[in-house]
Amino acid sequence: MTNSLQLSNIPLELICLVLQQMSIEDLVRIERTNRHIQSLVLYEIEKRIQHWSEGSSSGDEQLKWRMLVHLSEQEARPYKFDPITKQVTCEVPMKPIEIRLCWDHRREVHCQLLQRQNNPSSSAVKSINDGFTFTLEPTTPVGKTTECHTKGKRCEIDAAVRKEQECGETTYALQVTELRVPLELLASS
Repeated sequence: MTNSLQLSNIPLELICLVLQQMSIEDLVRIERTNRHIQSLVLYEIEKRIQHWSEGSSSGDEQLKWRMLVHLSEQEARPYKFDPITKQVTCEVPMKPIEIRLCWDHRREVHCQLLQRQNNPSSSAVKSINDGFTFTLEPTTPVGKTTECHTKGKRCEIDAAVRKEQECGETTYALQVTELRVPLELLASS
């Protein structure tokens, strides 16, 4: 009870100024532990993600996600935050990855979520240990783009799959369109 009384004595303007100076990681930790200023913290996180998606440099390395899709590394850029579900939605600007098969059969395409390490001089990435799999089915209609959705342990992705057949060879074009990660994943570094 005394902590809430002490917090209520601090002007909101001062709390907002302090929150603006904190890293995304610290904001997520405060959001999980302090219910009295949770709405202010969620607003600051949403504002930062919106600001970052508009092309401004925020300096928050935790917002730079990478994905391994099949054998190709892709970048995922946050552009939206939902304070109700506490999920960060990222767009994945990528060209479709072509997967060629000699005969049309069920094929699993493995993906992995990666995150840049906090050291700015290093381009190393670490695995988040959240693998997910797309299953390419032989029943996919030829020539039409099909939307598909898959879920890993902590993240979800949406993708578009297009199937083409020529001279007995089947080609699938897989393009990941969106990645959704929980807010807690930003603080797990």
